[in-house]
Formats: sequence, C-alpha cells, structure tokens
Amino acid sequence: MSTTETNRAAPPEAPAPPIRLRRVGTLPAEALDAAGWSWLYDEGAADYLTDDVVVVTEAEAEALYLAGAELYDMIVQAADHVVEADRLGEMGLPDVMHDLVRQTWEDERQWHVWGRFDLAGGVGGVPIKLIEFNADTATLLPESSLLQWAQVSRADPEAVQYNALYEHLVEQFGRLKGRNPDLVYDGRASLLATDVDGLREDAANLAVLAAAAEEAGFSVTARPVHEVHFAPGEGVFTFEEGAGWTRHDFVVKLVPWESFVEDEPEIFETLAGLILDRHVVVANPPYALLLQSKRLLKVLWERFEGHPLLLPAHYTPIETGRFVEKVAFGREGANVTLYDALGNETLRTPGDYDVYPTVFQAWADLPHDANVDLYQTGLVWAFEPCAIGFRKGGEVIGNESPFVGHVVEE
Repeated sequence: MSTTETNRAAPPEAPAPPIRLRRVGTLPAEALDAAGWSWLYDEGAADYLTDDVVVVTEAEAEALYLAGAELYDMIVQAADHVVEADRLGEMGLPDVMHDLVRQTWEDERQWHVWGRFDLAGGVGGVPIKLIEFNADTATLLPESSLLQWAQVSRADPEAVQYNALYEHLVEQFGRLKGRNPDLVYDGRASLLATDVDGLREDAANLAVLAAAAEEAGFSVTARPVHEVHFAPGEGVFTFEEGAGWTRHDFVVKLVPWESFVEDEPEIFETLAGLILDRHVVVANPPYALLLQSKRLLKVLWERFEGHPLLLPAHYTPIETGRFVEKVAFGREGANVTLYDALGNETLRTPGDYDVYPTVFQAWADLPHDANVDLYQTGLVWAFEPCAIGFRKGGEVIGNESPFVGHVVEE
C-alpha cells in the first residue's frame, strides 16, 4: 500500500454524475506472488486492489497529460523563483539543506527522475486541480506500471491504458547516465538502490526503479540504508562476502531527504559533501524536496493566481469556502486539518509532522462513484506524464486507501 496525503472533498451540493467503473476482478494470489506482492494478502490487505477500474475517455487521458506537463513547468518556474529570491527557509526546508538544494538546482547534471501529481478531477466532469506534487520519494510505481495492467489485461487482453511508466523510467535513468559521463565507465555505471529495511511496499517500489536502471545500463546493487557505508571524501560503498567493497557513483533512494536530516544527520552531512564534490549523484536529487514542499503551493498561486489548474493557497486561512491545512512535509494523511466555510475545524488527523510549517489550500471537489466513494487522481511523471491511477476513500487519503486502476475507452 503506497503512501500519500491530501485534502479531500465531499461531493458538491449538486454533484456531477458518478464516474464510470468497469468490473475486472482482482489478481489471484499466484499473480501477486509472481510480482512480489504476496504481502498484500499476508497482511490482510487484499482489498487494496479493487475489483473495479475507472473508465477514462481518450479525451480525459489527453487532458490529464496536458495538465501534468503544464503543472510541472509551472512548478519549475515557482521553484526557480524561490531559489533566486532566497525563499528556501519559507518552504520549510531544513537550514542544513539550503546550500545543497541551491547548488543541485543550478547543476544540470542533477536529474529529477520521477514524481507523482495528486489531482482532483480529470474524470466524471470534475475539473482538474492540483492538490500536491510528490517529487522526492513518490510511490505507487508497481501499482501504476505493473499491477493495474496485469489486472486489466487478465480480464481483457485488448484493453487500453494510459500507462508507459516503466518505459519512461528506463529513459530517465538513461538521461541520468548521459548527463554524468564522468561517472560512467565502459558504458556502464554502478548504482545503489536503497531504502529502509522492513518496509515491503517501499521495497516493491524500489524494485521497479532498480529494474529500470539496470535496463538503462546501470550495474545495480540493492541494500537497505543501514548496510551502506558513506565514507567522507571517498564515496558510497557496500560490502559483499567474496567480492569485497563496491563503490557506487549513483544512488536511487526511497529514504526521504528530510528523514536523512532528522534521523541520520551524520549520514546526511557526509552525503551532502559527496554530492557537492562529485563523488556520487543521487536520485531524486536534493532539490526534489523543494518541489515536494506543500508551501510551494502558495508560491504557485502567488505567481499564477487564477490559473484553472490551481487551487488558492496561502499561509493564512482561506477566506471563502471550505479549505484544508496541511504541513510542508506531511505523509500518509498525517497532520491534515479540514475546515468548513465558516472556518470551523471538521476533521484533524494525528501525526508526527507538525514540526513543519503549514499551508492552507482551498477545498477541491472530487469525482465520486455510485456509492459516493471519492476518487483522487494520481498522475505519475517521468520526464513527462506517463501513467494514471486512482485512490478512493473518504475525506483523507491514507496508507490503506485502495488503489484503483483504469482503462481507456471511447
């Protein structure tokens, strides 16, 4: 079950017609075993992959693609302004990351490989609105690239999806390698894929990234971060019995940058020095944390106020209509507060992320099905938008909210 967090809206007073669903059935246990996802039923989460998929029209898929491409360009412009205007602290970024974010942002060899937009609308007649952008350790990669396709094609081999995520990841890792030729030897480069040991959903996401990197010409080693040696002034190393120490010039991680800062400050200090001294290149790069900050939503609205893809966002409560308050670097639906149009709190979720500053964002209406379950659109980005998926649930999407695939029909 992948993690995300967002504001959610109940159906509007005059709701749009329910979105269309198509029953395709679930993947059998043997298919989940083959994909390395047996933990879905081992942990009693068999309902995470729903029996139904959302029917998306070709026009809706095209509109979502265009929206994602435009939103990414706007986010880059907003981030560029933040760096130039020295507003990194305003974004909630830890002080020790400011120089690292600034320098990697200005270095074209540092390459943003993948991310995911969380959107309201795009289907069912509900307009597309940006809720947030998961730019650092975005998950839902196995679901978006592999599982939903396996589920749909098993029911209908002729089915069509908007889903080229894996191919785009391969191309992105190829670009990462191509932008750093000084770290490539005889056409190949050594890449470490690392995450926190024991988090099986992160391991599944990392496996997709590692496979794509290997196909792009990297020699890939997968190790949990506690088994990695970060050597000041030398590089990033892993050890294997019989083979000895291996240096890795590239790293792809599913450890959030802010977690390095907070939980492993010595590792962060060493890794920052290794990046700046060209001993290693990390994906996603440090500046991805700037793109991830929900405080950037305020800068987006400030610079593109009234844009049809954006929701009003401020550092103070929204004056008109319902709104949500969320922290700059919250995860899994934690530390989210919902308010009604009078400013009264209607829901607050607990969490450990309240150390970060908050942002207020106008409430977004979401499409719903005949049971009035709400659907948030996920649009995965890897150089360009390349896959659609959905999460369904109530007012706040959390770690256990079901993933819903899609099928494109006329």
